[in-house]
Amino acid sequence: LRGTMASTFAHSHRLSVFVLYLAFVCCTLVVASVDGRHSVGNPQLRNLTRTQIKDALHTVAQRHGIDMVAASQKLKADPNFQNDLQIHAWADSVPCRRKRMCAFEFCADVCMLGSVVVDPWMKYALDMQLALQQDVPINYIVLPATHNSAITKATGVGLAEDDLNDLFNDIDVWVYIANQQITLSDQMNLGIRHMELDIHWFADAIRMCHAGGVHEQYLDELMRELGIDWDTETLGCFNDQAVTLNATFQEIKNWMNKNPNEVLFFYFDDQPDLQEWGKVHLIIEGINYNFGDLVLTPPQKAKYFPKRWPSMNELRALGKHGIA
Repeated sequence: LRGTMASTFAHSHRLSVFVLYLAFVCCTLVVASVDGRHSVGNPQLRNLTRTQIKDALHTVAQRHGIDMVAASQKLKADPNFQNDLQIHAWADSVPCRRKRMCAFEFCADVCMLGSVVVDPWMKYALDMQLALQQDVPINYIVLPATHNSAITKATGVGLAEDDLNDLFNDIDVWVYIANQQITLSDQMNLGIRHMELDIHWFADAIRMCHAGGVHEQYLDELMRELGIDWDTETLGCFNDQAVTLNATFQEIKNWMNKNPNEVLFFYFDDQPDLQEWGKVHLIIEGINYNFGDLVLTPPQKAKYFPKRWPSMNELRALGKHGIA
């Protein structure tokens, strides 16, 4: 009898673990990137109504200079066309309060900060996914994240996309500048807990710019000889009113004040030029000024967790709610 009970318990335990694992996988699949290239929760547009897809198809057909019949046929066979439709369908269908934003005579309707409506089922799924990982070391957890999180049309990045795409329509070149469509606050409201901040020194401040990846040695050496803090890694930073790192920190801190139990993770996508120009201290000072003791520091990690990483619950026990 004892052996039968043990066998039954083991089978039941394995079944429970399997059910929890299946639930975790399903919750993970629900959360697609909140990237301009994917719709939240469904990159295949299944969450959109026929009207939303039809409106997006009409917009994209106009850009390609074709009628709706040709667009429908192209949609079935052309992956690039499908991607273009996804972008416009998702961006145009986000339920939020919109405002008109302009820069350099380019304008677009963008979602206002904190106005995106969060789907209740998706929030439930994400909360469950996080709950399952509260006692797991953070180097083993899976978190919803966004790429270039602050490179968003909601703050004025990529307002020229529509005009540029109209300009290049004849040669079938498509321009996508903004990685995101909504604010950091709305991304976090949707469940994002890991953010990548693309930072560059431009116009006397560390700013959010979609730059990097360019290395023109001779031009960089010329700038160095002239004593100018600029290099080709900074190509992509054109707007001297682009959002600063400090303003980004303030937005995140405001959200944390309203959600004091959450733990956030930041990844800084910077370049060696920040160190060369002596600007790294500005990042550290910004973290200390805006978040104070909320962020786990390397010395604290070495003191409290010398041989492993903590769980989110262990971070909370220390009063920590951020990893940078």
